[in-house]
Amino acid sequence: FGEQFLSTPIAHLRDLVALLEQYPQAYLYLEIKDCPVLKFGNEATYNAVLPHIEKIRSRCIIISFVFDFLRYAKTRGWDAVGPVLNTWQEIDSPTLAALEPAVVFCDFHDLPAHRDLHNIPYPFVVYEVQDAKVAADLLQRGVQRVETFTVGELLEQSQ
Repeated sequence: FGEQFLSTPIAHLRDLVALLEQYPQAYLYLEIKDCPVLKFGNEATYNAVLPHIEKIRSRCIIISFVFDFLRYAKTRGWDAVGPVLNTWQEIDSPTLAALEPAVVFCDFHDLPAHRDLHNIPYPFVVYEVQDAKVAADLLQRGVQRVETFTVGELLEQSQ
């Protein structure tokens, strides 16, 4: 896109939720970045986000690299959380299992080369995929979803 959208502001969460309300079949993976959690803490970050997403609770999974934030959200009654792995080794950690995640995210570059991913006990999403053949291979290996910034290119490649 080049510089075509440089002046386009990032949507406010309330606007995104309003858009989702028009599409009742759509779900939201809401990523909570580490910066607000580190700066303001779990409670303040959660309390800032909750009023905006409460009405789409059944269609919103909070995801984060900050497992402690996800644990906090669960203690406050938000059941659908999705840890984003910092390293592949976290896939077998008791900390991850204790979260009872609705989904687990992983950068596809961090996956072991030939591991069968069908036996991972959580729905598994990989991100940063930019090639349709790679996406197809990952889905064959047991990944449930693929995230990309190049949707158009992947769709074009897969035809």
